Amino acid sequence: MDQEACVKLINGLIKGGTSAQKNRNNIATDIAKTYIKSADAVISVDIISELDANYNKEGLQIIGKYARRLARNNADWLESLSLNLPYSLLVNTEPSAASKAQLVWGVAFVFSQTAIYKRFHVELGQEQQRVAEQLAWFGQAQVGV
Repeated sequence: MDQEACVKLINGLIKGGTSAQKNRNNIATDIAKTYIKSADAVISVDIISELDANYNKEGLQIIGKYARRLARNNADWLESLSLNLPYSLLVNTEPSAASKAQLVWGVAFVFSQTAIYKRFHVELGQEQQRVAEQLAWFGQAQVGV
């Protein structure tokens, strides 16, 4: 699935799933199974759910700035991976103008494969790299070790 089709599909699902009756903050998670099945996307629902539940819009905008750079600088490589994820969404949309659901889906590709995350990590500044490494380490820590 090409990027134009991925972006069109995700935006359509977001728009179709957003209403006055539904909590707009969780729409990215609500549409995850449908998108993944329809696009044959290479990502787990858990990644979308974690991003949606644990990051606010402002935090996603910060990640989005770096994800945007990664997508711009590595478009051919990303396309060769056949992720079927809308990684170009933030290339064409300013992160500050995107909805939370668009931000979740626009940064999700970063966490879809180890090789992508490693390339993303290299693009971060030194301070952001240290923070990311510390957060990753804390996730592996166990009480009573």
